[in-house]
Amino acid sequence: MTNPPAVSLVMCTYGRIDCILRLINSLEAQTCADFEFIIVDQNPPGYLSEIIARASEKLHVHYLRSTPGLSRARNVGIKHCRGSIIGFPDDDCWYPYNLIARIISLFQNYVDLGIITGRTLDATGNESNSRFLSSSQPVTRANIWYSGNSNCIFVRTSVATLIGGFNETLGVGSGTPFGSGEETDFVLRALEKGVKIAFFHDLFTHHPQVDTILDASTMKRVISYSCGFGRVLQLNNYSIYHVLFRSARNFFGIILGLLKCDLRFAKFKWTLMINTLKGYFYP
Repeated sequence: MTNPPAVSLVMCTYGRIDCILRLINSLEAQTCADFEFIIVDQNPPGYLSEIIARASEKLHVHYLRSTPGLSRARNVGIKHCRGSIIGFPDDDCWYPYNLIARIISLFQNYVDLGIITGRTLDATGNESNSRFLSSSQPVTRANIWYSGNSNCIFVRTSVATLIGGFNETLGVGSGTPFGSGEETDFVLRALEKGVKIAFFHDLFTHHPQVDTILDASTMKRVISYSCGFGRVLQLNNYSIYHVLFRSARNFFGIILGLLKCDLRFAKFKWTLMINTLKGYFYP
């Protein structure tokens, strides 16, 4: 690809193979090929050799390496993006066949928008990873928690540069207690800079359901993710009243779980509440 592409897709990966093939297949099926696929590898050398060869058969691939940390790897990718729009597909997500064309069209039609977000759906069409807003609307500090996650966040490259990329103390592999929240923090900092952001309900990517069973590994993830959530609230100056309101909702969940004799659910809500507070009050 000699001319710069319209879209740069930054995929950071560690420890996965098969699901990356699913993403590659979905990219090959796009109705618009005006994009580059940037792979930021955090695996041992050679781990992705077959994947790189497979992706390079039909896609414009740029292969990079990074030290551990999702936010760190995304920032490495951002520095090498040639497109005017950036997307951040997870290595276990996949795209509907017309997504790239739709993204390009939306940014062309809404020239005032710096970031566009949408939903994440599983293979059956149910919402995955989060609950989302029920209609298209501007993204604000109040509704940001329901307006998309990293799989369906698309940003103008100029905006990513303006806000300085992702906070490398947040997210999986950061080496801190804060195992999530990097994409929310990214969007909140853009709002702080006056960037206009919109959520489109009919825009979506695909991702499997997560944390459907409250087992030990899920609870470990909940601790890290809720601590990251609390940290994002602190970093972006949400008031203690906001935190207490959210804690009260979890507290009522604890009570409900106890009343139903569902101790696992009560423990889940307790873990959410305590670790959100820990993240918020982290020194």
